[in-house]
Amino acid sequence: MSALLATLVLAGQFDLETIAGHKALSEWQLPQARAIAEELVQKAPKDPDVLELASRVQFHRGEYQSAASLYALAIEQGDEPDPYYANIVTRTEQMTRGYLEKESPHFRIAYPAGKDAIFADYALPVLEAAYIRIAQDLGLVPDPSDKIAVLVVPDAEGLATVSTLLPVEIEKTGTIAICKFNRLMVTSPLATYYGYDWADTLAHEYTHLVINLVSKNRVPIWLHEGIAKFVETRWDGEAGRALSPGSVNLLASAAKTGKFIPFEKMHPSMAKLPSQEDSGLAFAEVFVAIQMLQEKRGMSALKDVLAKIGQGAEVETAVASVYGKTFAQFLIDWREKLKTFKGKTLAGAQISKIALKDRRSKEDLSDELEPIQEKKVQDFARLGELLHLRGRTKAAAVEYEKAYTVAGPRYPSLSNKLAMALIQNGDDTRAEAILKELLVPHPQFAPAHLALGRLAMKRNDSAGAKTHYMAALYQNPFNPEIHQALQKLEIGPAVDTAKRHGEWASGKELPKPKEQPKGDERLSIFYAPFGRARLANGVTIAYPIAGAAVPKDTKDVELLARDGKTKIESTKRSTRDQLEVVGSF
Repeated sequence: MSALLATLVLAGQFDLETIAGHKALSEWQLPQARAIAEELVQKAPKDPDVLELASRVQFHRGEYQSAASLYALAIEQGDEPDPYYANIVTRTEQMTRGYLEKESPHFRIAYPAGKDAIFADYALPVLEAAYIRIAQDLGLVPDPSDKIAVLVVPDAEGLATVSTLLPVEIEKTGTIAICKFNRLMVTSPLATYYGYDWADTLAHEYTHLVINLVSKNRVPIWLHEGIAKFVETRWDGEAGRALSPGSVNLLASAAKTGKFIPFEKMHPSMAKLPSQEDSGLAFAEVFVAIQMLQEKRGMSALKDVLAKIGQGAEVETAVASVYGKTFAQFLIDWREKLKTFKGKTLAGAQISKIALKDRRSKEDLSDELEPIQEKKVQDFARLGELLHLRGRTKAAAVEYEKAYTVAGPRYPSLSNKLAMALIQNGDDTRAEAILKELLVPHPQFAPAHLALGRLAMKRNDSAGAKTHYMAALYQNPFNPEIHQALQKLEIGPAVDTAKRHGEWASGKELPKPKEQPKGDERLSIFYAPFGRARLANGVTIAYPIAGAAVPKDTKDVELLARDGKTKIESTKRSTRDQLEVVGSF
């Protein structure tokens, strides 16, 4: 055999395996892709195609330092560059340096140091509840061998960095989270003025993950988003509760005008629609489509559709089989249901819009009155606000009441300011009535829940207080008042947790960024199966990895099992300039 032929044979000897690994990733079968990559790294730790596959597997697992280092080595070894992947893996690794991690039985969440530690503590129980209920509903038996990666990003720019979305698309549609690369990515509520319904959002994105796993990534966007929207409330109760009063109003308005958004305009992503209103209408439309399927045979209808698609059936065939009519007739019935939609409309109800903070502005807009279109209402409200600022609460309540008499609960901030003035004047009964009326069209308005929590505390209604404070927390977990109240409402260890969260929310003793590996020497580990290594200074790094910095006094490196805790063995310092470990255990 000639030298050239031998080189070609050697270079291509793992082609079939690497192709199978990439195919598994594209079908969201991460455990399968990981097993292929682990076997290949053991056989050929310096093969560029093997290194690229290993890099992509680690990226999907949320091991960004490992992914970036392996990809850099793959290029060095002659791999053909992929500018898109090189950009996203490098920028994600840079953004997440110093991130902290927290784990639950099935999830590993990475988040910025600081107040987001509160978010992580509450996010994991929500995800675990979703894990059990939604997976069961949709027919998934999750693989327990690897935890699902969740990445918290600090702002819209961060979400654009780690996803395929553009900042302008995120801002226009209010996109706050995405499920891609076998993991969940969510924006911190700290990036918004008022918070957002982050618990339902996490469950929604996890549903996307389940759908991709069951269907092997073969579900179109309308069915994807419809199922995710329909079951996003499942983490704390029944599915099918996500059609908010604002969504009902959007559907009713579109039914009058006939201006609906067809399935094809929803592709490739709801985040690419022109506005939050268009996005909200599209979500409401696909919710109705899924509701039609669910009404046939309950949640098993959704499970059966996904199972059939995962087994190779065409989407139209799978839907028709479950619906009991042709797919064309399903579309006709869906459009007719939209055109004749007669849900109960509520004056002033709107979809919950995400108000992203402007990082360049230090102005706090969280207590501002919303835009009021009616001049008469606006004049009364502004006068009430001026009087309120001057401490003249009785006069302010009179002006707010005049505005409220005209507008009703259409403007949540106006209603809330009226209630605050009434409470200051000692009229708790009237204030509570105003707040409860406010929550009918605006059920997720956190300031109203906070006020109702305070009123419930005043009359020693612990259950009612906790309900309202938790509703506020699921919008904005960083308000110190919530955690101060929970210290009085919780029992046992939860009291200490609430105290710690209260300190963090107030900016005290915040968790610091994770220590990064430092040093002049470099470490490369190509052991399989993939795990973590503990350095001399206690820092752990994911491997396989190429060229990680290590402290000068490193004598050995402890290799850990997949759990990142159990010690497998130690490897001694090599005599070379670079510590290098190649092999398997």
